[in-house]
Amino acid sequence: MKFRLVIVAILMTALCGCNPNDYLSNMMNRMAPDDDEALAKQCLSALLAGDFKIVTEQLDPQFVKPGIESNLTQVAAMLDHGDPLSLELVGCNVFTTPDKKRSHLTYQYQFTNAWVLAAITIDTVDGNKKVFGLNVNPIPKSLGELNAFTLSGKGIQHYVLLALAVAVPIFIIWTFVLCVRTKIRKKWLWIIFILVGIAKLNLNWTTGQMGFQPIALQIPGAGMAKMGLYAPWILTVSFPLGAILFLIKRRKLQSNQEQENTEPSPPAYPEGRADAPSGSAEA
Repeated sequence: MKFRLVIVAILMTALCGCNPNDYLSNMMNRMAPDDDEALAKQCLSALLAGDFKIVTEQLDPQFVKPGIESNLTQVAAMLDHGDPLSLELVGCNVFTTPDKKRSHLTYQYQFTNAWVLAAITIDTVDGNKKVFGLNVNPIPKSLGELNAFTLSGKGIQHYVLLALAVAVPIFIIWTFVLCVRTKIRKKWLWIIFILVGIAKLNLNWTTGQMGFQPIALQIPGAGMAKMGLYAPWILTVSFPLGAILFLIKRRKLQSNQEQENTEPSPPAYPEGRADAPSGSAEA
């Protein structure tokens, strides 16, 4: 018992001392290829400084056409907020095929009075790297604030799904405990069925956009997650089919078990006893 308490204490200390945001940030930085990050930062720095020649040299040749500098000037204007206070990698997706590797990197600029997102796509073919896409968009606040989990300014769908996300796991856990305490056959199969929610109703907490996955399983019927450090929270709720069916069938299952326990077993007669029935009657 003491050994278990020590293990629990160690785990709790580790969890309390670990900042999940730091963990996600470190994981994202490890995912981003160093050479692609170096090229992305070089292009963004050149764009910020108005050195369009460096940017043009790194662009995929299909995008280098007459008027490209005019387009780059418009993009650079969105970064014209003075010297940036910080530049942070907030998104990273790397796709690899037999022909090429594509890295999509998203950075967040913080200026004194502005926030800007810069997304850059880099293709690597036979060791050669070219910028395949470059987009810059201003945002009203930092992604951390925009995608924070808050109740202010939310619609009815947020409150309904949040209530279900709390109620469904409580209902499933209560039914699970009830099943454990009920004497029935094949209890472990019912326990698995109760814990698993069927299908998924999804809600993007930032945008309010909803989606439905008819073929999906979830334990214990609800969840909340985000795909990155500054990504929006996605709330999911499943239908507790197993828990509902168990409550409907519980009395019958319990009654069947009680009948099996009370049914008398057939008498057993040792072979060769004189009083054992012969199986045939004399006329």
